[in-house]
Amino acid sequence: MEVIERRIQGLENKINYCLLLLSIGNSGVRVKYAPEPSAAVIKETILDIMKEHRVHPQDIPPEPKPHFPCELLGSLRYFNTKAFAWFSCPKRHKRWPSAHAWCYLDLKEMEICYRFLQECNQCNKDAQPEFSVESVKRMATFAVQMYLRRTGKLVREDHSFHSEPLTAEGKPHDEDRCGKCQYLGRSCWK
Repeated sequence: MEVIERRIQGLENKINYCLLLLSIGNSGVRVKYAPEPSAAVIKETILDIMKEHRVHPQDIPPEPKPHFPCELLGSLRYFNTKAFAWFSCPKRHKRWPSAHAWCYLDLKEMEICYRFLQECNQCNKDAQPEFSVESVKRMATFAVQMYLRRTGKLVREDHSFHSEPLTAEGKPHDEDRCGKCQYLGRSCWK
Protein backbone atom coordinates (compact mmCIF):
# COMPACT_ATOMS: atom_id res chain seq x y z
CA MET A 1 0.00 0.00 0.00
CA GLU A 2 2.88 2.39 0.79
CA VAL A 3 4.38 1.87 -2.66
CA ILE A 4 1.10 2.86 -4.30
CA GLU A 5 0.79 5.93 -2.06
CA ARG A 6 4.34 7.01 -2.96
CA ARG A 7 3.61 6.59 -6.67
CA ILE A 8 0.41 8.61 -6.34
CA GLN A 9 2.29 11.33 -4.45
CA GLY A 10 4.96 11.34 -7.16
CA LEU A 11 2.32 11.74 -9.86
CA GLU A 12 0.63 14.51 -7.87
CA ASN A 13 3.98 16.33 -7.60
CA LYS A 14 4.53 16.04 -11.37
CA ILE A 15 0.99 17.23 -12.11
CA ASN A 16 1.37 20.18 -9.72
CA TYR A 17 4.70 21.07 -11.36
CA CYS A 18 3.12 20.99 -14.83
CA LEU A 19 0.23 23.14 -13.61
CA LEU A 20 2.73 25.60 -12.12
CA LEU A 21 4.57 25.82 -15.44
CA LEU A 22 1.31 26.42 -17.28
CA SER A 23 0.23 29.10 -14.82
CA ILE A 24 3.58 30.88 -15.06
CA GLY A 25 3.53 30.78 -18.84
CA ASN A 26 -0.08 31.93 -19.19
CA SER A 27 -0.65 34.31 -16.30
CA GLY A 28 2.01 36.86 -17.17
CA VAL A 29 3.73 36.34 -13.82
CA ARG A 30 6.90 38.37 -13.78
CA VAL A 31 10.16 37.07 -12.39
CA LYS A 32 11.52 39.55 -9.85
CA TYR A 33 14.83 41.25 -10.54
CA ALA A 34 17.56 40.85 -7.95
CA PRO A 35 20.85 42.70 -8.39
CA GLU A 36 23.96 40.61 -8.89
CA PRO A 37 25.85 39.89 -5.68
CA SER A 38 29.32 41.30 -5.12
CA ALA A 39 32.45 39.50 -6.32
CA ALA A 40 33.10 38.43 -2.72
CA VAL A 41 29.66 36.82 -2.43
CA ILE A 42 30.14 35.06 -5.78
CA LYS A 43 33.53 33.77 -4.61
CA GLU A 44 32.03 32.57 -1.30
CA THR A 45 29.12 30.87 -3.11
CA ILE A 46 31.44 29.01 -5.49
CA LEU A 47 33.71 28.04 -2.58
CA ASP A 48 30.70 26.64 -0.65
CA ILE A 49 29.72 24.46 -3.62
CA MET A 50 33.32 23.28 -3.99
CA LYS A 51 33.52 22.38 -0.28
CA GLU A 52 30.20 20.53 -0.56
CA HIS A 53 31.76 18.35 -3.27
CA ARG A 54 35.13 18.10 -1.46
CA VAL A 55 37.03 20.05 -4.09
CA HIS A 56 39.63 22.58 -2.93
CA PRO A 57 40.84 25.55 -5.00
CA GLN A 58 44.44 24.36 -4.63
CA ASP A 59 43.41 21.09 -6.36
CA ILE A 60 42.57 23.01 -9.55
CA PRO A 61 45.63 23.03 -11.83
CA PRO A 62 46.98 26.38 -13.04
CA GLU A 63 46.20 26.99 -16.69
CA PRO A 64 47.00 30.06 -18.74
CA LYS A 65 44.00 32.34 -19.15
CA PRO A 66 42.67 31.80 -22.66
CA HIS A 67 41.49 34.53 -25.00
CA PHE A 68 37.71 34.37 -24.50
CA PRO A 69 35.42 33.28 -26.07
CA CYS A 70 36.94 29.98 -27.02
CA GLU A 71 36.40 26.25 -26.85
CA LEU A 72 37.86 24.82 -23.66
CA LEU A 73 37.73 21.11 -24.28
CA GLY A 74 39.10 19.22 -21.31
CA SER A 75 39.94 22.28 -19.19
CA LEU A 76 40.07 21.59 -15.46
CA ARG A 77 39.92 25.25 -14.50
CA TYR A 78 37.52 27.09 -16.86
CA PHE A 79 33.96 25.89 -17.44
CA ASN A 80 31.37 27.20 -19.88
CA THR A 81 28.01 27.32 -18.06
CA LYS A 82 24.51 28.65 -18.54
CA ALA A 83 21.87 29.90 -16.12
CA PHE A 84 19.04 32.39 -15.66
CA ALA A 85 20.12 36.05 -15.58
CA TRP A 86 18.93 39.59 -16.05
CA PHE A 87 20.30 41.89 -18.73
CA SER A 88 20.26 45.69 -18.53
CA CYS A 89 20.54 47.90 -21.59
CA PRO A 90 23.38 50.38 -20.97
CA LYS A 91 21.69 53.05 -23.11
CA ARG A 92 17.98 52.74 -22.24
CA HIS A 93 18.36 51.14 -18.76
CA LYS A 94 15.68 48.62 -19.71
CA ARG A 95 15.97 45.17 -18.08
CA TRP A 96 14.96 41.80 -19.46
CA PRO A 97 15.31 38.25 -18.13
CA SER A 98 16.86 35.36 -20.02
CA ALA A 99 17.17 31.67 -19.26
CA HIS A 100 20.02 31.44 -21.77
CA ALA A 101 22.76 33.52 -20.17
CA TRP A 102 26.20 32.01 -20.74
CA CYS A 103 29.51 32.62 -19.02
CA TYR A 104 32.83 31.00 -18.12
CA LEU A 105 33.53 30.16 -14.49
CA ASP A 106 37.10 30.04 -13.21
CA LEU A 107 37.21 27.45 -10.40
CA LYS A 108 40.76 28.36 -9.38
CA GLU A 109 39.95 32.04 -8.78
CA MET A 110 36.29 31.28 -7.96
CA GLU A 111 34.92 33.97 -10.25
CA ILE A 112 32.92 34.60 -13.40
CA CYS A 113 35.73 35.38 -15.83
CA TYR A 114 33.80 35.97 -19.07
CA ARG A 115 30.16 36.70 -19.91
CA PHE A 116 28.43 36.34 -23.26
CA LEU A 117 26.44 39.45 -24.13
CA GLN A 118 22.92 39.88 -25.47
CA GLU A 119 21.73 42.78 -27.61
CA CYS A 120 18.89 45.05 -26.56
CA ASN A 121 15.99 44.40 -28.94
CA GLN A 122 15.32 48.14 -29.41
CA CYS A 123 18.68 49.92 -29.57
CA ASN A 124 20.98 46.94 -30.37
CA LYS A 125 23.47 47.85 -27.61
CA ASP A 126 25.25 44.92 -25.95
CA ALA A 127 24.24 44.13 -22.37
CA GLN A 128 26.00 41.99 -19.76
CA PRO A 129 24.15 39.34 -17.75
CA GLU A 130 23.64 39.78 -14.01
CA PHE A 131 23.42 36.43 -12.22
CA SER A 132 21.60 35.86 -8.93
CA VAL A 133 23.11 33.84 -6.08
CA GLU A 134 20.89 30.91 -7.08
CA SER A 135 22.16 31.07 -10.66
CA VAL A 136 25.77 31.18 -9.43
CA LYS A 137 25.06 28.10 -7.26
CA ARG A 138 23.62 26.26 -10.26
CA MET A 139 26.57 27.16 -12.49
CA ALA A 140 29.12 26.30 -9.79
CA THR A 141 27.47 22.93 -9.18
CA PHE A 142 27.67 22.17 -12.90
CA ALA A 143 31.32 23.30 -13.13
CA VAL A 144 32.41 21.30 -10.06
CA GLN A 145 30.63 18.18 -11.33
CA MET A 146 32.30 18.58 -14.73
CA TYR A 147 35.66 18.97 -12.96
CA LEU A 148 35.01 15.77 -11.00
CA ARG A 149 33.91 13.93 -14.14
CA ARG A 150 37.01 15.04 -16.07
CA THR A 151 39.33 13.97 -13.23
CA GLY A 152 37.51 10.65 -12.71
CA LYS A 153 36.51 11.57 -9.14
CA LEU A 154 32.74 11.87 -9.65
CA VAL A 155 31.11 10.21 -6.66
CA ARG A 156 27.49 11.30 -6.97
CA GLU A 157 26.03 12.71 -10.13
CA ASP A 158 23.30 15.33 -9.94
CA HIS A 159 21.42 15.75 -13.22
CA SER A 160 19.56 18.90 -12.17
CA PHE A 161 21.81 21.09 -14.33
CA HIS A 162 20.77 19.19 -17.47
CA SER A 163 17.16 20.34 -17.27
CA GLU A 164 16.21 23.17 -19.58
CA PRO A 165 15.49 26.28 -17.47
CA LEU A 166 12.18 28.04 -17.95
CA THR A 167 12.24 30.86 -20.44
CA ALA A 168 11.21 34.04 -18.71
CA GLU A 169 7.57 34.94 -19.20
CA GLY A 170 7.18 32.14 -21.77
CA LYS A 171 9.04 34.07 -24.48
CA PRO A 172 11.20 32.23 -27.03
CA HIS A 173 14.98 32.59 -27.02
CA ASP A 174 16.11 35.41 -29.33
CA GLU A 175 18.99 33.72 -31.17
CA ASP A 176 19.75 36.78 -33.31
CA ARG A 177 20.67 38.83 -30.23
CA CYS A 178 22.39 36.13 -28.13
CA GLY A 179 26.17 36.41 -27.99
CA LYS A 180 26.62 32.66 -27.47
CA CYS A 181 24.39 31.79 -30.48
CA GLN A 182 26.37 34.25 -32.61
CA TYR A 183 29.66 32.72 -31.46
CA LEU A 184 28.52 29.14 -32.15
CA GLY A 185 26.66 29.92 -35.36
CA ARG A 186 23.66 27.93 -34.07
CA SER A 187 21.25 27.85 -31.14
CA CYS A 188 23.09 27.82 -27.83
CA TRP A 189 20.48 25.71 -26.06
CA LYS A 190 20.14 22.80 -28.48
